[in-house]
Amino acid sequence: MKKLLAFIIAIFLCLSMAACSKSSIDQNNENTASTPAATSDEENIEAESVINTDLSAYFEGFTGTAVFLNTSGTYTIYNSNESELQVSPCSTFKIVSTLAAFESGVISPEQSTIAWDGTEWSFESWNKDMTISEAFQTSCVWYYRKLMDEIGVEYMQNYLDSLRYGNCDINQWEGSGFNGNSFIDGFWLESSLLISPREQVDLMHQIFEGKTDINTIYRAELKEMMYKKDPDNIVKIYGKTGSGNGGWYVGFFELDGENTYFAVRLSEQEGANGPKAQQIAEDIIQEYF
Repeated sequence: MKKLLAFIIAIFLCLSMAACSKSSIDQNNENTASTPAATSDEENIEAESVINTDLSAYFEGFTGTAVFLNTSGTYTIYNSNESELQVSPCSTFKIVSTLAAFESGVISPEQSTIAWDGTEWSFESWNKDMTISEAFQTSCVWYYRKLMDEIGVEYMQNYLDSLRYGNCDINQWEGSGFNGNSFIDGFWLESSLLISPREQVDLMHQIFEGKTDINTIYRAELKEMMYKKDPDNIVKIYGKTGSGNGGWYVGFFELDGENTYFAVRLSEQEGANGPKAQQIAEDIIQEYF
């Protein structure tokens, strides 16, 4: 009798343990099921918003990339690998540093003249007192070097962080010596600050679609500086070139009441500079779009 009772108790315990194990397994399965599926849907959305296209004919043997972003959120990209590569912004940084100068109160659109110190530069257009508009149009480095020093490291770092500008690295404030003269050198010239073409486009979209707290008056002033006054253009193009180890043209164009943001970047090679990148960008805009 005792043996039979022990046998019944053993069976009961086994059944109870099995039930507990099943409950535990079911609970784990429920927990697993409640976790959102990876990012397959998000990845599909992202994939659908990017059009990879062959624009090599416009690059005439140059290596580079082109990124375009319309207001509906669709990217058109040539050479996607290079579009993600962070490099020095060079003079395209004048777009953001102009806004930083206005926002910091160092200058204003009405009072922006900085006196020329008499240094004779190889660019004749730099050899005079300059306003912000003149300095932007002539890409005058000494003017912007003085602006940066007036703005200061702390303000500039916070400003770039707020805009998520590339790697936001201004550690080499005085520059890397790229231009061989401290008066025309800085962190934005083949130095510590880096940004990719796609990041440039996203930033232009962020600024000019009003997705920042940047003063609308300052934004309008910058837009006027960027406008390329060319009567032969079918569309209105706004941009800034940059030259260093390669070439940039960054900005946006207006067509049918909408903006399309762009960045064309040429890799380091002979003849790769800002004006060449600008020519390629304008050809793509006029013919492809």
